[in-house]
Amino acid sequence: MIHKFLPAAIAAMLFSNSLTAQNAMPVISNLRATAEPGTREIAIRYDVTNAGNKNVSINFQLLVNDEDCSPVQCLEVFGDVGYPVKTGTGKLIVCRLVESFTDVNNYKVKLVAEDLQKPDISQLIREVSIDNIRNDMSFMSVKRYFREDSLQLRNIMQKIGKDFTDNKLTLQKQEFVHAGHVATNLVAMLPGISNDNKLFIIGAHWDAVKGSPGSDDNASGVAGVLEIMRVLSKYTFQHSVCFVAFDMEEEDLLGSREFVSRLGNDKAFQTGLMINLDMIGFYSVQPKSQVFPVELKNIFPAAYKEVSGDEFKGDFILNTMNENSQEAGRRFDSCARVYVPDLQVVSLVVPDDGKIAPEAFRSSDHASFWDAGVKAISIGDTGDNRNYNYHLPGDIMEAVDVPFVQRVVKALTATIASLAGISNAVIAEIPVTFSSCKPDARIYGSSSYNTYYLQ
Repeated sequence: MIHKFLPAAIAAMLFSNSLTAQNAMPVISNLRATAEPGTREIAIRYDVTNAGNKNVSINFQLLVNDEDCSPVQCLEVFGDVGYPVKTGTGKLIVCRLVESFTDVNNYKVKLVAEDLQKPDISQLIREVSIDNIRNDMSFMSVKRYFREDSLQLRNIMQKIGKDFTDNKLTLQKQEFVHAGHVATNLVAMLPGISNDNKLFIIGAHWDAVKGSPGSDDNASGVAGVLEIMRVLSKYTFQHSVCFVAFDMEEEDLLGSREFVSRLGNDKAFQTGLMINLDMIGFYSVQPKSQVFPVELKNIFPAAYKEVSGDEFKGDFILNTMNENSQEAGRRFDSCARVYVPDLQVVSLVVPDDGKIAPEAFRSSDHASFWDAGVKAISIGDTGDNRNYNYHLPGDIMEAVDVPFVQRVVKALTATIASLAGISNAVIAEIPVTFSSCKPDARIYGSSSYNTYYLQ
């Protein structure tokens, strides 16, 4: 109740200080990785500090210094590694390989220092900004049909790409051709610190149908992805998180199909989860503002009872999952209930990957992932079962409830943070050199996402 009894400025200052202390990360400095010519050993020396001088966990990896950064199996690793490691200077790890070195330039060392105290997700979601969401939606709420609106398409694509790179993420453009038009998926990755082959994808389509500014469909979803990205990119996670703006969803899901085909049988992709945001902004507390299709009443009796008991108000977000994705879907339900209790969620587990009613359950990008056997859930406001502006010129900002979007984004931010394993951790990487080189290995921190770079 701090805000009730203190002046606003003082309360804000105290909250800011507590959040800063909570998010204080370990610091790795003076990192060196050296090897003697003709030997089988690498010596890794470093200093590490942590708030309150608390012990840290140190994870070490030797990687091949190439594009794939493949890990190298060490015969033996000993020294200041594992848990607990006391903070201080002059720390040493020795890695012994099976064979002697021929060229140390082929290797680099990755060191992860982790404070095992987890960040507080309830404080994390307070960073979700309603102003950011509103500004992003307003910028994207323009006609952007691929056959006619090339200037708007170019401006929005540049804006999304800049948002990714401004938050220190690497932008990848997946280009493909449809009807003579070069379409583009925009992809950014937040790398995790673990090698357990899990990838969490959160995406939304950025295209729109002809004649519609598409504020709900789907500027709302893209604004959600961008704000989740801004918040999460400041933190470190055990597992990798991928942010995607799909193109050509309105053209038979072509963008997400392209994305899926490029990942193919990648193990991390196959064992992770995709969360699709499509239309998360239309909200109404008016009775009978929500349609529940008659043909689905007997298939989902619990959901029908919940919606009808609320006088068919369009005041909830729908969480749609297939049978393969139930565990992840329930995690969203749980996170919404715990962290955003004023967000009402109705959940459906659809049989046979939604083929019982494809227009209702397979008309967005999550279906591309279901067809590839990948776990996926879709979060939305039920589209034309609630939004009377669906695919029409009336789908404008004034018809969207931005506070509702913010509540949905908070629940999704908490869900991804929970699933991907938010951590108080830092990563440092350095190439291996011969010991005679004695490189300058000072480390400089990046406040953007708590990863440390050599300079």
